[in-house]
Amino acid sequence: MKRSTQLVDAATDASCIGIWRVVPANEDCWYSDSWFKALGYQPDELPHDMEMFTNLLHPDDVEPVFANLEKTVNSDSDSFHADFRLRRKDGSYAWFGSAGMKITDEDVEDGVAIVGAQIDISERVEAKDRVEAAAVLARSTSARLKRLTENVAGAIFEFKIDAKGDVSFPYFTSGLPKLLGISSAILEQDANLAFLNVHVEDRLRVQEDIQESARTLDVFKIVYRLVHPKRGLLWLRASSTPIALPEGGVVWHGSLFDVTKEMHREKELEEMVWLPPSPVGIAMCQRCGRTRPR
Repeated sequence: MKRSTQLVDAATDASCIGIWRVVPANEDCWYSDSWFKALGYQPDELPHDMEMFTNLLHPDDVEPVFANLEKTVNSDSDSFHADFRLRRKDGSYAWFGSAGMKITDEDVEDGVAIVGAQIDISERVEAKDRVEAAAVLARSTSARLKRLTENVAGAIFEFKIDAKGDVSFPYFTSGLPKLLGISSAILEQDANLAFLNVHVEDRLRVQEDIQESARTLDVFKIVYRLVHPKRGLLWLRASSTPIALPEGGVVWHGSLFDVTKEMHREKELEEMVWLPPSPVGIAMCQRCGRTRPR
């Protein structure tokens, strides 16, 4: 028996597992040496009682831990499980996972005791906290990015041609379907329909420029006309940067903007500066600086 006890003590010390026992009827407690060592204490520094354990518990964990303990004592369930924080000797808190079992013991009051073990799970909890914090940050960043991109005057998109030649839009903002005059569902179902409303005189040029960009990996830039089902004739400017994919194919990251008004203004400016041929000459009056026909 002594040899078995020594083996258990050696095993628990090596694995940092703390063993404990509590008698619910009188709160008589016992803790193994490794239980104290996990907190930075020597086995004889603290008393073996419930008050000591309660004082070491993080204030936020006292109620749930004792609620679980009471549930184990008063219910048909024989098992106890709890994760909680205990204060180390240096004042910091460590997370522990504890599991116990209700047993019958004729040598204790009311004949019932709960024995269990606990292990430091601080690294696991901290890793989980880091993952959750990263997830929250990612969701927040994604939400901000979505708000920014959705408020862009035009559209942002990712256009892909895979190794088989199939096309798709892995990502696009809500502005793209609006500019192209088709629904998001249609665009997701068949990316080829993005070119459905391209002006017939510009369609071949758009396709050839895409193929050339895929071949050379040069930036794709084009201004073309689109016959919008609701807004009529539009001028659109597309610009995107191609990246060759390791598995074959090319993906473009780019933008699309409505430049109809700009094109109309440019045309008006061209008409303003253009002077038609006229038989009437123009001379400058040296005295007054005014022009006059001659």
